[in-house]
Amino acid sequence: MPYKKHSRFAKLMYIGSALSMVIGISSFIMISVGVFSLSIDTARLLREGYSVFYVLMPVVLILTGTVIILISLLRESLTLLVCSVSFFMAGLLMGKMEKIFSLYSSETVVFVFLGIGILLIGVAFYKLLYREAVIGVIDALGIVAFLWFLVPLIHSLPLVLLLRIPLLDAFFESVMGFTGTGLTVFTGAIDHKGIYIPSVDELSMPILLWRSIIQWVGGIGVVVMSMAIIAQPSIGLVILAEVEGRLEKLEPTIKKTAIQMFKLYIILTIISFALFYIAGLGPFEALCQAFTGISTAGFSTRSDSFASMSLAVKIAGMIVMILGASNFHDMYIARKRPWAFFRSVELRAMLITITLALLASIGLFRLHEKYSLIDILFQITSALTTTGWQSVDLSASPIEFKVLLIILIFVGGSIFSTAGSVKILRYIALFKYIREEINKMGKPRGYQTTYSVGRYSFSPDSVGRAALVMFLYFFTYQVGLAIAFKMAGQTYRIDNLFFEVASALGNIGLSTGVAGASSPVGLKLEFIVLSIMGRLEIFPLIILIYKLLTFRPSRKRIIKQPAIS
Repeated sequence: MPYKKHSRFAKLMYIGSALSMVIGISSFIMISVGVFSLSIDTARLLREGYSVFYVLMPVVLILTGTVIILISLLRESLTLLVCSVSFFMAGLLMGKMEKIFSLYSSETVVFVFLGIGILLIGVAFYKLLYREAVIGVIDALGIVAFLWFLVPLIHSLPLVLLLRIPLLDAFFESVMGFTGTGLTVFTGAIDHKGIYIPSVDELSMPILLWRSIIQWVGGIGVVVMSMAIIAQPSIGLVILAEVEGRLEKLEPTIKKTAIQMFKLYIILTIISFALFYIAGLGPFEALCQAFTGISTAGFSTRSDSFASMSLAVKIAGMIVMILGASNFHDMYIARKRPWAFFRSVELRAMLITITLALLASIGLFRLHEKYSLIDILFQITSALTTTGWQSVDLSASPIEFKVLLIILIFVGGSIFSTAGSVKILRYIALFKYIREEINKMGKPRGYQTTYSVGRYSFSPDSVGRAALVMFLYFFTYQVGLAIAFKMAGQTYRIDNLFFEVASALGNIGLSTGVAGASSPVGLKLEFIVLSIMGRLEIFPLIILIYKLLTFRPSRKRIIKQPAIS
């Protein structure tokens, strides 16, 4: 039977190949953390008198065997496969017989071997299921929604194995990481099953690094990162990247665009690391904060986030947050014309919004009597850029401050950035549309115009779509509030519930203490769904749900032959 690219079977095969791509990224994250943990173990064992050869040889053999296995499967070489299995088995036997594995920390063993196992599964999926297929937008919506539930589920496994916490708590943490939401279960409290969940301060360095890397990968987008790494993306993969919401053309081809975007992302991460390191953080903490800051995601290496950080670190943090929420296209152009970045409409709008919010905090709400100016400015920047770092305890903040932050949460950063929420450009476009419509009242009938904001041009239809996205955000927020009130009962203050639901939907991570280990199961599930909806900007999921509800299977038309008289 001939293979058809448009068939349902072909689309199922494409889902399998997309799955292998995502599994590959997941294995990269886990193996990277495992190698980092191994370096910590090696330094410790060397201080105890062990030789480098004795400590590293088993893992080196296993990793070498894994690389050769990948090459042998991709090239379909039996000789290389036999060679790779020999390396792999030699490493396992040496580690087992010499009891070297018992010298490693549990983080090293779990992350390395889990990463290798997931990598081999991904390659198997690719070899068995990879097919070219023609997929539509609806197919892409379904695949992306599926992947954004699957990837966090895969990354829940290390937390379950290492910390022995329930799967729901591990899944919650993983979702909040990949979506850039920043809410956490690591609050040092008892969860719904009576199990103690440690605080962030109690986590080991490998797990802190893992939390930072998943936010870094989620910030740019799993699909976009895959496109930058794999040899040649297919048309279907391009559609997946557009649905994921982190892609805009920088170069003539999508492949070059993904590569340039990834390079820019790495450069911004290095700049962020340098800023934190110069401000006084140690190398490890500066790296973790750079990962979570440039992705506007919000995890921190400390339980109090930025509350105990120095003034210099907070200033560095605000610069990093603004960089992460700025338009990648503007920064890409700024490589050759640096001042073009400062002429960006979105950047100027963000800075004006931050200034107005600061003036309102001081002049109207007199928050400077309760907090320092730097803390007020830091929280305003964190809310607008959707980063979620905290320098004050928001659970005890005045209601006026929470309302102000909620407004900023629903504004958001630039559209082609790692920021979440509605995005500030949509508000500018809608405001300009309203102004132009008022000016058009005296024009002849049938007069049409195009609305431009910076380099973006908006037709009335695109402005309507922007308004629809805003409506869906606010409507989903109202539904989320109703569910949260039902789930929480009288446990939490109303203003804190209002704030927490907005934080989850906008992918912020600022918390008043509602989200955490002790939260009810229903609230945890709701925050998981809201954060994924917010990450995909709601509209794609609404389309997917509508199409699924209105789907009618097509029937083959039977053409009757005329009777022969």
